[in-house]
Amino acid sequence: MAIQTFSFEEGLGRLDEETREWVTGFAATVPAEIPEHARASAQFIIDAPQDQVYPIADGSVRETVVLANYGPRPMGQVLLCLRNGKPTSCGSAPTDSLIPPRSIAFVDLEISATTGDRLDVLIVPDNQVGGPRGGTGLGKKLFVGERPAPAAARPVPEAETERAWPWEGCGFARLLRDPPPWRESVRLPADVDRGADIFLLIERCPGPPETLTLIPIADASRVIEMEGEVWGGPIRMEGSTLLVRVPGEDLAGLHEFQVVVLRERFGNGEGRPVWFSDAAGLNP
Repeated sequence: MAIQTFSFEEGLGRLDEETREWVTGFAATVPAEIPEHARASAQFIIDAPQDQVYPIADGSVRETVVLANYGPRPMGQVLLCLRNGKPTSCGSAPTDSLIPPRSIAFVDLEISATTGDRLDVLIVPDNQVGGPRGGTGLGKKLFVGERPAPAAARPVPEAETERAWPWEGCGFARLLRDPPPWRESVRLPADVDRGADIFLLIERCPGPPETLTLIPIADASRVIEMEGEVWGGPIRMEGSTLLVRVPGEDLAGLHEFQVVVLRERFGNGEGRPVWFSDAAGLNP
């Protein structure tokens, strides 16, 4: 995997006209100063087919991810590649990058695959703890050669309540300090005592059952394995709410913890194909 970084203007010249116009248009809306945890960025794949089915050559898929930093500060992020929900190499070069202000990076990926595989490229930003919830992370889904059949999935127990989140919105994953019921607010996991439990809440929008795969991320840099019925493979979620207790002892030795939810999208087919939870900051 090769990473090439260019000034904003030079990087724009390497994009097609339509892409250059929307990148430029968004960049014009970014103020000179932005809040500490804000990220003014764009991430996309060059020439991605609309049906997300990619050709395979010599046992691998090759693609280029574009990471544009519109903001006034350097932007660090890590690329994590998954093959059928399991970590795999993105290529030969390091996957972490620090993109200077007002610049554009082009990252060449080469991922080993066979026909029928699902590949996911996760773009995990740094400096998430205490910031906006996990919408700053991004996932790109690729099918190799053809769309695979729906994955076999384990059913998960229905929640005690069909709807745990008392406010508007659905279609998300959140890490929280406390289980429901909540009253007027929730405690986000920006500052978690070592050994304390945290809770993963998934709220689906109404629709047919969905197949999900939960990917635990440690220290914004690597996928880890966890024990339990919801981890390690696809699960089938029929209700609207899934609440998972993450025992504090499972997080020993970590500084940050986050969960990425891969959606099979053979369910209602709406919204993002990947949900990023909040990032939990664990005290030493």
